[in-house]
Amino acid sequence: MSDADAFERAILDTPDDVNAYAAYADCLQDRDDPRGAFGAVQLALEDSSRPADDRRALREQEARLLSEHEREWLGDLAPHLLDQDGTRPRVEHWWARGFLTEVRAEALTFAFAQALAAAPAARTLRALRVEGGLHPAYRGDAPPRAPRPPGEMAPEPLFELLGSPCLANLRSFQMGDADPDSDDGFTLARHATGS
Repeated sequence: MSDADAFERAILDTPDDVNAYAAYADCLQDRDDPRGAFGAVQLALEDSSRPADDRRALREQEARLLSEHEREWLGDLAPHLLDQDGTRPRVEHWWARGFLTEVRAEALTFAFAQALAAAPAARTLRALRVEGGLHPAYRGDAPPRAPRPPGEMAPEPLFELLGSPCLANLRSFQMGDADPDSDDGFTLARHATGS
């Protein structure tokens, strides 16, 4: 196991330990990995005592790093979170401390649920909020992988998420109307897509 893997494991094991995030960011920066700079910037933005000019410069650096690397960091989730064409469900996502931390979606599709269940980027996801059920335009976007238990009335894509090791750190899952103003105390980088 490399140092970076050990630091990432520490974050997954103790997701509230800010020192684990800082150590991981330092390790990645030592390797000239832009993900380390992104994590360090987001950690610095958590310090509300920083002068406004410093915060503005950090926000610009945060936006630049996301613009250049977000697709790579999201992996198989990127098409679902970034590629909105007006016919897909509306999706928003947030980053904190260098990691994907929250996703809010208008609806689930099979393909989106399957990507969430398998994506390494979802391992640090703490909140998943889905306003509705299955998006009607995407009934055939991917064949179901998880069987629906007999008599179960929950939306079919929901079963794609059950038991996923990539969602082990999920602390909040809401389906239907949710409180959009909840805050875990992090500085969140917000990215809204879709209509």
